[in-house]
Amino acid sequence: MDIKGYRPEVERVSKVLETYENANNIGELGIGTSHTIPLPIYGIRRDAARIGTTHFALGRNNDIGGNTLSEIHWDMLMNQATVELDAKVVLKAGKFLI
Repeated sequence: MDIKGYRPEVERVSKVLETYENANNIGELGIGTSHTIPLPIYGIRRDAARIGTTHFALGRNNDIGGNTLSEIHWDMLMNQATVELDAKVVLKAGKFLI
């Protein structure tokens, strides 16, 4: 897993990945598509639906229909994210390319 960004956050995520079994599992992924949710981003549930945001979780997903067990399910929200799926960039800096 390639982690880039603000150094303290990269270190924090790296430590979690080293500590917990299956923490490297992408347990959940969502890309916001709603243009009606205003800025700023507060980190609340509805922010995950705002266009250009990406919500993902590391760790377990057995409690939401998946098969992976882990001690953690760590939800995260990013603004202006870049998402590549199957070698195709679908979101770049928060802008849809598809």
